[in-house]
Amino acid sequence: THRPFGVAPGTGTWNTFCGRLGATRANIGDAVEWGAVHGASGLLLTEWAGHGHWAPRALCLPALVEAAVRAWRGRGPGEAMEMLLAALLPSDVAGAVMVLGTVPDEVPVPMRNTDVTWESLRSGGHLPVEWGYRRTTWW
Repeated sequence: THRPFGVAPGTGTWNTFCGRLGATRANIGDAVEWGAVHGASGLLLTEWAGHGHWAPRALCLPALVEAAVRAWRGRGPGEAMEMLLAALLPSDVAGAVMVLGTVPDEVPVPMRNTDVTWESLRSGGHLPVEWGYRRTTWW
């Protein structure tokens, strides 16, 4: 028997102060793709945080746009993302949210479900040596 099910990707805005746009888009894309392959009946975008939600609310909007467009069209908004965000935010804020979302991709420290902005402030600037830093203080 087939049981109805949906997919529930996350916004990727937990444990970050700038979002993780690359990871967010990949996560939502994978959920939509596999949901379509296996007959999912819908998509529920989730947003949660284990340490409280410190990120500004605007950082979840790219994920909301990505999920809405993918759920409707089956593919992401691509280059239209910033234009679609500008319908929800002032255009300069939309541009800033997009740029901030790429910061974790520019930092050469692999992290899972967090980023260097969150970890550096949460730890008082003492990032673990195993993350590739020779010193334990980031700045």
